[in-house]
Amino acid sequence: SSSSSSSSSSFNAANGRKKVKKTVRKLHLIQTLFKKESLKESDYIKKLKEEEEEEEEKKKNNHFLNINKNNFNHFETETQILKTKQKNDILTTKIDSTSARISKLMAMKAQLLKENQDLGLDILDVVNSSTI
Repeated sequence: SSSSSSSSSSFNAANGRKKVKKTVRKLHLIQTLFKKESLKESDYIKKLKEEEEEEEEKKKNNHFLNINKNNFNHFETETQILKTKQKNDILTTKIDSTSARISKLMAMKAQLLKENQDLGLDILDVVNSSTI
C-alpha cells in the first residue's frame, strides 16, 4: 500500500505544480493587464493635466487680451478727452473774442449815446439862445 500512497502523493504533487503554474500564469496575466491599465490611466491623467494647463494658458492670454483691450479703450478715452478739451479751448477762445467784440460795441454805443446827448444839449442851447 506504500506504493499506491506514493503514486497518489506524486500525483498530488504534479497536480499541485500544475495548479501553481496556472496560478502564476494568471498572476502574470493580471500583472500585465494591470500595468497596461495603469499606463492608460497615467496617460489619461497626463492628458487631463495638459488640457488643464492649456485652459490656464488660454485664461492667461484672455486676461492679457482684456488688459490690452482695456488699455486701448483707456487710450481711446484719453484721446477723446484731449480732443474735447481742445474743442473747449477753441470755443472758449471764440467766446472770449466775441465778448471782447461785444464790449467794444457797447463802448461804441455808449460813445454814440454820449455824442448824441451832447448834440442834443447843443441843439437845446441853440434853441434856447435863439428864443431869448
